Amino acid sequence: MKHESSKSNKVTSETFFKIMEIWDVHHESQVILLGNLSPSNFLNVKNGNFTELNSEVIRKIKCLISIYKFLRILFHSKTQADTWVRRPNTAFENLSALEFMLKGSKENIDHVYRYLRAQLF
Repeated sequence: MKHESSKSNKVTSETFFKIMEIWDVHHESQVILLGNLSPSNFLNVKNGNFTELNSEVIRKIKCLISIYKFLRILFHSKTQADTWVRRPNTAFENLSALEFMLKGSKENIDHVYRYLRAQLF
């Protein structure tokens, strides 16, 4: 069972960093999105070692992955889906979704998640 969990964590980590690459989110911004992680905890995420992380960090990672999935469902164009996070949006105080999420509040990632989820249902 532990092996499956560690394999799942590695896949989750790889997915998160692939999305950050697609969205062109630099290291410093990744750290902010994950709650201003210490360098050692950031390295744990990078290596898929979630045992040392609190549940809030894991929740944020899963939420960001969901945001990416929602965008892929909502937009037929890969380019449009991948660039949406960088376009200003009145739903996020005229900031881009990425800028809004980077404001540092954990509620901001949740807000973007709920906004996109509402577009689907």
